[in-house]
Amino acid sequence: MTRVLQRRLATEGIDLVSSAEFEVVRVIKEQLCYVAKDLTAENSKGLEQVTGTCTLPGGESIDIGRARYEAPEALFQPATYLAPGQDMSGLHELVKEALAKADPDLRPVLASNIILSGGGSCIERLPERLTLELTRLLPSAKVNLYAPPERKHGAWIGASKMADTASWTTAETYATNGPAVFN
Repeated sequence: MTRVLQRRLATEGIDLVSSAEFEVVRVIKEQLCYVAKDLTAENSKGLEQVTGTCTLPGGESIDIGRARYEAPEALFQPATYLAPGQDMSGLHELVKEALAKADPDLRPVLASNIILSGGGSCIERLPERLTLELTRLLPSAKVNLYAPPERKHGAWIGASKMADTASWTTAETYATNGPAVFN
C-alpha cells in the first residue's frame, strides 16, 4: 500500500522517491490515509472535503487529496493498482478463501474471531470496511473482527511472549519425542 500511495502521490505532483522519502510516504500513509466505506460516495465529495495536510521533516507542508483513500483501496481492489498481468485478490477475498480452506465445522467460529494485526491494519476505517465486505461475501456467517489498539506491534508482542517462555527445543529433541515435547 505504501508503494501504491507513492505512485498516487506522484500523480498529484508530490514526488517522494528516495529511500528516506519512502519513509515519509509510510508516515503519510499512517497519519493521513483512510479506507472509504463507500468508494462511490467518497469520489463524489469535493476535493476540499477529502484533502489532508502533512508536514514533511523539513517543515514544508503538503496537501494530500484523493490519494488518502485511493491508496488503501488497493487492499480491496488490487487489480486496479497492479501492473498489467499481475493478479491478486482483495483482502476480503483472501479472508474468504482462508475460511473456505478450514474445516466446515470451524468456519463459523473462525469467521466470528478474525483478529487484525500489523501496521497496515491501523489504517482508519479498515475494520469497518473489511467487516462490510466480508458480510457481503459471507451472508450466512456471523463476521466479527477484533482490532486491538496494540495491533500495530502484535507480531512483536507475540514473538516476545514466545521468546519469554521455556518452550524452546532443538530439532533433535523434537525428532526424538515429536509434538509431545511441548506438553
